Amino acid sequence: PQVQQVNEWTTQLLAIRGIEEVVVMPDQQVAYIKVDKQSLDDASRRDLTQLFGKEVAI
Repeated sequence: PQVQQVNEWTTQLLAIRGIEEVVVMPDQQVAYIKVDKQSLDDASRRDLTQLFGKEVAI
């Protein structure tokens, strides 16, 4: 992915309630996401599912 795409995706993730930190390593095609499980609600899970394109289990 291009740098702009990675930045947009990171911004979208950080806008979701409960997401505290995002580290993307495009060369390895990996993203590490720090989640506050206490703050993550059903709406946040739906947003993550929509962003990832598949259901997220946290």
